[in-house]
Amino acid sequence: MNDSAPTPPRTTPPIYAEQVVTSTPPTPAKNTLGLVAFIFSLTGISVLPGLGSIVGLITGVIAVRREPRGFAIAGIVISSLTGCLGLIILLPMALLLPALAKARSTAQQVMNQSSATQVQQAIADYQTRNGQFPEDLEECFGEEVIPVDAYGNELRMKMVVTTDESTDHSMTTSTTDSKIQIWSAGVDGVWDTEDDELLIDGESTSKTTRTAPTETQAPTENP
Repeated sequence: MNDSAPTPPRTTPPIYAEQVVTSTPPTPAKNTLGLVAFIFSLTGISVLPGLGSIVGLITGVIAVRREPRGFAIAGIVISSLTGCLGLIILLPMALLLPALAKARSTAQQVMNQSSATQVQQAIADYQTRNGQFPEDLEECFGEEVIPVDAYGNELRMKMVVTTDESTDHSMTTSTTDSKIQIWSAGVDGVWDTEDDELLIDGESTSKTTRTAPTETQAPTENP
């Protein structure tokens, strides 16, 4: 028989509300710059090709040093891929641009010369029929359409006349050179500007006339 007294039950002091300690959950870290890098990398695909990729790559490299790095890494990867793709597409285009510009210029010159040749032939036919040059292309072509240059502007003709006179004791000789020039108004389509282009400088035709000097007074008799 155990004569020892029973052990009294263990009691704990009551817990009051003011003794309860509550812990606030930690606020998740934010990396705003990483999100910006991700957004710009997406715009570099379609909205801002090239520029968006560059901005996204730069901001992504800066933001990857901060936590969390998810958006920053995604921005770097997408910007790099779109940037490489842009180089693959734009580099050949940049190399081809000079060749395309030269081909376009050559095609324009060919078209201008072709139209000018048509005008020259029409003027020659008019001179054969009428024995003289037309005053302008409207007179030459009549109701037909006047040929245009590579920029869609009607060509024009210009009569260039130069006269040279020489006088001796008994005769005055006058030589007149005339030729037809065919012009384009150029890219701006406005006449008498710096980009007007001479397409055909026609051959000169000369006409010489000789006239006796007019006597204004009777010759003086010698004593």
